[in-house]
Amino acid sequence: MFTARNIASCSLLASILLTFGCSQPDDPAQPTPDRDMSHDMSAGSMDMAATPDQGASDMGAKDMTGGVEDMPITVPDADMRAPEDMPEEPDDGVADMGPPDCLPAPGMTREGQPSDGWVWQKQGRLFAQDPPELNPNEGDYAPTIVSSESGYTVYFARRRAASFSIYMTTSRDGASWTEPVAITELEGDSYPAAIREADGTIKMWFGSGSLDYAESTDGTTFGNRQDGILRPSEIGGFASLSMIYPEVRPDAVGTGYRLWVTGFDGMSYKIGQGTSPDGIDWTVGTDLVFEADGEGFDSKSVAQPEVHRVGESWYMWYGGYDTTQSDPGPWRIGLATSPNGVIYEREGVSIPLSEDGDDAWSTRDPAVIKTEDGWLMVYVGLAPDGKYRLLSATSTTCPEQ
Repeated sequence: MFTARNIASCSLLASILLTFGCSQPDDPAQPTPDRDMSHDMSAGSMDMAATPDQGASDMGAKDMTGGVEDMPITVPDADMRAPEDMPEEPDDGVADMGPPDCLPAPGMTREGQPSDGWVWQKQGRLFAQDPPELNPNEGDYAPTIVSSESGYTVYFARRRAASFSIYMTTSRDGASWTEPVAITELEGDSYPAAIREADGTIKMWFGSGSLDYAESTDGTTFGNRQDGILRPSEIGGFASLSMIYPEVRPDAVGTGYRLWVTGFDGMSYKIGQGTSPDGIDWTVGTDLVFEADGEGFDSKSVAQPEVHRVGESWYMWYGGYDTTQSDPGPWRIGLATSPNGVIYEREGVSIPLSEDGDDAWSTRDPAVIKTEDGWLMVYVGLAPDGKYRLLSATSTTCPEQ
């Protein structure tokens, strides 16, 4: 029987695993596991960013930021499926972004994996300079992006040593970004997911191991904080030990919200979903929405969901952890689509690993937004130096969607 202390310990272990993943390969020339993700997932309350995802091995057990030695023990990102009480074909998902008027052209990546066909063009780092004295296994994780008339705002979690805090940066064009600023009220917090309401209010859900909430009228100062609005004990199943990486969207009819979250059950990370009338009181089913298939670029775990409803379809970008070539292995960002928001089909890799540079060891933590002429993605790359950095990519595929 689990005691409160047992549960807290499991949650911490899951986060550590998700972040750190498995041990790194002895050969420095080989990709190293993204250990952060493993760490977070394995230690309920620890971020998935505890350890670097080093190439192929980091997907195994990290918190989406690090890797775990054994992805199976990660806790935070487990398998979250659609709530049992949700309609089989929900029509109240994320706000409709308009019907698609084109089809991507799938292909293959240089590593011989299926591509999602969106032809993402990597744009490099958001910030030219690293934080002072940035060490391996440290850096930036879990970006979430919102837009306004003045441009874009990205909130993200910055890790130094074993602690996280939430920061923000802004851009008028999605290309040049301001120096990041810490959000004082969210010091010590991690893994944010934010949306902007019609009245300009920013609502944010965040946390590792459990879900917390805060909101802001100006986008920089947050109040009305409510902690522990959703805990693993209220979910069970795929998130029986811990959860991390929330993704929240208003439903299509404007009467509530939908949640996608990464859960950890002691074996792997999976993605599930829930509903809420107000963004505070959540109902999450024990059935999975999406889980690893045992092969390909997401053979071990799936996590870090980023969801948009486009026309009648649902698009979910996510991080897939791969241990087919090495364990631990790397994370890669992929895309899955669904006609009903419940059953998802893999489309392929969105952001493959580079041969060298800032995302040669892992790509993960996608944040996507529609722009005037296409799409902007802000994501996390793990470099051979073991540091996590925010990078961006753009796509002009289906610009009218």
